[in-house]
Amino acid sequence: MQHSLSIQTRRESLSDYTQSNDNTISCTNEMYGRKRLSLYFMIREISLFVLYRIINSQEGIAHIQK
Repeated sequence: MQHSLSIQTRRESLSDYTQSNDNTISCTNEMYGRKRLSLYFMIREISLFVLYRIINSQEGIAHIQK
């Protein structure tokens, strides 16, 4: 009995959430979030690659100076 009650209240709160959130807004937010996430990963990959190249080039320079 209590179990079915909790499911019902959860369903009601979910419907309240969808009504309060406009569908188009949530959709654009999701797209924006995905775009931001992919951009963040791209920037991270590039910065890691650049850092790796700098470290390698410094090691190479140190090798030559020896």
